[in-house]
Amino acid sequence: MSVILVEESRCRKCYACIRSCPVKAIKVEDGVTRAVDGLCVACGECIEACAQRARRSQPDGGTAGLLDALLAEGRAIALLDPSFPAAFPGVSAGQVVAGVAALGFSEVRDTSPAIRRVVEAYRAALQTLSACPSSGPGPSYYGPGRNELAPARPVAVKRPAISSACPAVVRLVERHYPDLVDNLVPVASPPIVAARVIREALQAVDDDALLGSRISGRGKGRRASEPPAALPAPGGPAAARRAGKPSGKPGAAARSDAGVRIVYVGPCVARKAEVSELGAASGIDAVLTFDELAAAFEARDIVLRDLGPRALDGPIAPYERHVAFAGGLSWLMGMSKGLSDEELVIAAGGSRCVEVMGDLARGVLSPLFVDASMCRGCLDAPALRRRSSVSVRKHACQAFALEEAASPGEPGDAPVGGGACGGGEVKADVLGRTFKACGVKLPIPSESEIAEILAFSGKISPQDHLDCGMCGYPTCRAYAVAVYQNMARSDMCVQHVVDRLRDKVENMKAELVSVRTSSFDDIYGASHQIRVAKDLAERAARSGSTVLLLGESGVGKEVFARAIHSASSRRGGPFVSVNCAAIPDNLMEAELFGYVEGAFTGAVKGGKPGKFELAAGGTIFLDEIGDMSVQLQAKLLRVLQTHKIERVGGTREIEVDVRVMAATNKDLEAMVRDGAFRLGLYYRLNVVTIRIPPLRERIEDIPLIISMSLAKLSARCPTKVTSVSPEALRILLDYSWPGNVRELENVLERALNLADGEVIGVEHLPSHVVDSAKGPGRAVAVYGHGAGEALNDVVARAERETLIEVLKATGNNRSRAARQLGISRSALYEKLRKYGIV
Repeated sequence: MSVILVEESRCRKCYACIRSCPVKAIKVEDGVTRAVDGLCVACGECIEACAQRARRSQPDGGTAGLLDALLAEGRAIALLDPSFPAAFPGVSAGQVVAGVAALGFSEVRDTSPAIRRVVEAYRAALQTLSACPSSGPGPSYYGPGRNELAPARPVAVKRPAISSACPAVVRLVERHYPDLVDNLVPVASPPIVAARVIREALQAVDDDALLGSRISGRGKGRRASEPPAALPAPGGPAAARRAGKPSGKPGAAARSDAGVRIVYVGPCVARKAEVSELGAASGIDAVLTFDELAAAFEARDIVLRDLGPRALDGPIAPYERHVAFAGGLSWLMGMSKGLSDEELVIAAGGSRCVEVMGDLARGVLSPLFVDASMCRGCLDAPALRRRSSVSVRKHACQAFALEEAASPGEPGDAPVGGGACGGGEVKADVLGRTFKACGVKLPIPSESEIAEILAFSGKISPQDHLDCGMCGYPTCRAYAVAVYQNMARSDMCVQHVVDRLRDKVENMKAELVSVRTSSFDDIYGASHQIRVAKDLAERAARSGSTVLLLGESGVGKEVFARAIHSASSRRGGPFVSVNCAAIPDNLMEAELFGYVEGAFTGAVKGGKPGKFELAAGGTIFLDEIGDMSVQLQAKLLRVLQTHKIERVGGTREIEVDVRVMAATNKDLEAMVRDGAFRLGLYYRLNVVTIRIPPLRERIEDIPLIISMSLAKLSARCPTKVTSVSPEALRILLDYSWPGNVRELENVLERALNLADGEVIGVEHLPSHVVDSAKGPGRAVAVYGHGAGEALNDVVARAERETLIEVLKATGNNRSRAARQLGISRSALYEKLRKYGIV
């Protein structure tokens, strides 16, 4: 179980925790982000990144309950991390010590003295590298169990040696770089060593008074150079006594430290995981973070500023506080000056550690020693960053170290980086630690599988890869890999979510359009061709048959389809439009028919309904059906025959009540002859066929379309424009309009933005439209007048037809007609009198 807990009700799926996680060990499941223990290094970055405070490390029941249990009986010793002077800005280190004692701890100690033992153990281990190969198997040193201590005998380390003082680094290697496990220096972290030393000293003493004189030294500041008591091996009889079991020796007594509780207090969440994994061998009963300590102060009404300073109990080691700094361990070992950059690598910070371990695993980097810390030193742990700046934190620790160094004490301190560490023999059984690979191996997708997941979220070309990081992953590719590994959901891409929401909005707009009272308001024109098409469409609206709309691009096929739907008995149901040419073939089937959970890589949990299911009770419009693949045509034909669909990956048929309308700008009969379109599907679609004429075949409708389009565009963008000049109108009538009505509306919108006055002139039209006008053009041929006189007649005729169409569309409501035309009521009445319209 992960030491990082999640309060599910607070999680808002902002994915800040994933963004902050250096190893992306967080899984999105059931709408909640959870750390995967087999991947999590317990660095605590996700806790600090969560603005909703949904993540925490303290145990259930709160810090107060834990302390009550620890302090309920027996003796409690607090072990403070060397960074504790920086944990509470504005108060002195002595006041922090006094506050911890006020909680009920009988002794408040520091882990710094144990660092000397650790430093000397590292120095001794690294001296063996001269006899160790840089590759190949390491020495047979490790015990059979992960939590067992190493035997007390000299060991060799494997180059490159990786520091094991940071528990998050140890978890990083064990879980993500198992090939480097043998490179971890087999030395326990300073808090573990400190706790073991205390435990062994307690076990070696029979009398509490003697114990007080030998190891307590409360308030006296005994130097770390004084030799401690001889320590029995933790892996031997003492360990059995700590577990409450007989040692196997005649007359063996129960453990003398049975009533003692040792609590480590520091900034590190990973320390909780380390102690939990080592169990009794760690010597530590519980771990409190500085945040949990602050909560305990608040719960007990302890105000640190009101307390007098108190000295630490036990020995002190001022200079060893540098271990809390990035690269502090190698500095204390004297390596920072004696080794080159190629021999010593300081990996400070999560991303840097991941980078260095990756280089080591690939063999592109092979230094003598790697001093690694996931938090750029304990002074820069996530929980400390928000308390004060790094400069303030460093100053607090350095000031306390200088204060300790100047305090009265016994002489004989060993120089930094050399000499005996704390005096006495450095025992391997107290210092030892074993490691083993224990991570979760995630599957690696192929390039085609990555491309499939990216395509699902609309990322077809490299230009579609925004790499915005909103999903928590640095790149779209990394996100696709996480989806394949079931660490992320396929609907986490913000771009994809926005596109889906935009589609929903468009569908809602379409539904609003479908409830309009007049079905064919948006089809402008009075020509014979358009009247035939509209009449046939009105007849189709009264039936439930399949409709096939034929016409060039831009003629308004979807406008006809919506008009038919809104005038039909299905107008209360949805109108779902699908552009068959815009969706890749490999996604089209899932888009139309939906899919079940696990149908393919990237499938959303719980499955997803397709467009046919979404259109139930209404109409589905298959635009550009001529671009549909032949394989999918066969499945569509079956749906038209049986009125049943089957989701991708599913086995159950789902009945759907949907009217199908299709449209294309291609010659389907020719495609059938060429084998590009299925004959059976063509017959199923070709029940009611409506051919929509291109604009060049009904140029007499252009003035009306211009007038109606200007009114519609004027409502959307403020403008003074109300008409088109005769010269500009002649050019518009002479143009061939390959893009049909859509192109005409685009030209008008462009001119609307360029025009300063009330009239669109020739200068406001695109050059390719103006250049196409030659001579009298088609306007004269259609209207049968000379160029000079015809333009006035054309404008007058267009105005009259427009007025009649608008009045018909508004039910002869003059106010609505005036608003739709964008003119005042008085101007409308004047035009009605001018053209004799009653």
